[in-house]
Amino acid sequence: MKLKDKIFTRIFIVLIIMALGLAASAKELKTLPKETAVEFGDLYIYYNGRICPLQTFAKDFTVKLYGKPSYKGFTSEQVLTGWLFYRSDWENEMMNSVEKDAKSDEKKLKLISQLYTLKPLKIFPCEDEKNILKWICPSDNIPENIFSDEWLFIRKSIDYLGELVISKDYENLSVTLLKIKDFQKKKCEQFDASILPSDFVFRIEKCYNFCARYDFLAYFSIFFGFIFFAIYFLKIRKANCHFIMIFSKSIVLILFVLQTILIAMRWIIGGHIPMASSVETQHFIAWTVLLITIIIGKKSALQTASIGLIVSGLTLLLASISSPNPKIMPLVPVLSSPLLGLHVAVIMVSYALFGIMFFNGLAAILLNINKDNKEEIAKLANVSRKMLFPAVGFLAIGIFVGAIWANVSWGTYWSWDPKETWSLITMMIYAIAMHKTMVPALQKPLNFHIFCVLAFMSVLVTYFGVNYILGGMHSYAA
Repeated sequence: MKLKDKIFTRIFIVLIIMALGLAASAKELKTLPKETAVEFGDLYIYYNGRICPLQTFAKDFTVKLYGKPSYKGFTSEQVLTGWLFYRSDWENEMMNSVEKDAKSDEKKLKLISQLYTLKPLKIFPCEDEKNILKWICPSDNIPENIFSDEWLFIRKSIDYLGELVISKDYENLSVTLLKIKDFQKKKCEQFDASILPSDFVFRIEKCYNFCARYDFLAYFSIFFGFIFFAIYFLKIRKANCHFIMIFSKSIVLILFVLQTILIAMRWIIGGHIPMASSVETQHFIAWTVLLITIIIGKKSALQTASIGLIVSGLTLLLASISSPNPKIMPLVPVLSSPLLGLHVAVIMVSYALFGIMFFNGLAAILLNINKDNKEEIAKLANVSRKMLFPAVGFLAIGIFVGAIWANVSWGTYWSWDPKETWSLITMMIYAIAMHKTMVPALQKPLNFHIFCVLAFMSVLVTYFGVNYILGGMHSYAA
């Protein structure tokens, strides 16, 4: 046998051994059966300042550890219970994986160590000496006014669950989980029945945890957006295909409906309009872009659909990268205002319009490679010009409403906060293009497109620069 053949044979054998070793380790990884883990996730927990399904905590725990809500075919509830009841197996599994980010490893180890102390598992409601209902974990200091049987139930329940897991007595495990949930309900009903979320809201949140995959929606939207743009770009002078037009409209409509459902579910779960964080506003921008695409896409479906899908998809992708599992939390006091929805909504609509104008400009610059596309460039310019006036108008309304809200919350209409200042700068920049006699050069379609591309940099500074770099009173959105 030649030397090269020997080397390749040895490498092949090593790879086979490694593959078998990985397969063996995957088989040895222990956790609860899926059905039993679902019952564990069906408990209530006090998490992120509100009461929610324990499944929500399990999903957050899994995403923080592995970057996605499942691991090797295990659900988030199975991952959580695996770490909780089969500690050594999952520790060995993690040691086999190599991480290059030391800070990431440190955060993961801290998360796991907290779970071992049971501190995050605030699943037991009880009244303290001041008759205030608090949610505690088994390792917390239990109030002295608690009866001895309740004290024992709170302190030893998780240990007893662990014993049942070791003996694989899943029937009694299910019974015990039901007893814990009955304890949760009775304690809350004795104090105030409205403390717990309704069964409808509880089911909605569990459904949301399962289907809220914004990254999939983002990839799907971007993929079809670029496909439709390629068709539009390459066959711009040929007759439009009726099937492609209908198909593009259908894709936009499907994604719009899915995003609408997710926003509605998040609204129901949180009890307030989901516009209180940067991720939530990004979801709203993505939804608004698709709504605008449906409204204006009757005559030029393909080009409008392609740009709308790309803008919406990129916005969702940005949101999913910055926060793969966005938390639903109670509003901070300053945001508990009916002006929140109006202020954020109108400004996000303006940003969505500016975003479409930006990508129209990029498309026009690409089309300008072929000098025969002047007519299409002019059409795109007309679309962007029609968006300019409502975009600036919505931004002006948003600034005005924000000033009123600022006076109510902070006692002043205007404080030259970075967000306020850059919003005003952005409005003034785009207002330049509204005056035809001020800058005659912008009457040329290509010049107008270049202006829209450059002006959008101010929007990016206003939204991202302030939230993540400049800070100020609006930095809570980060």
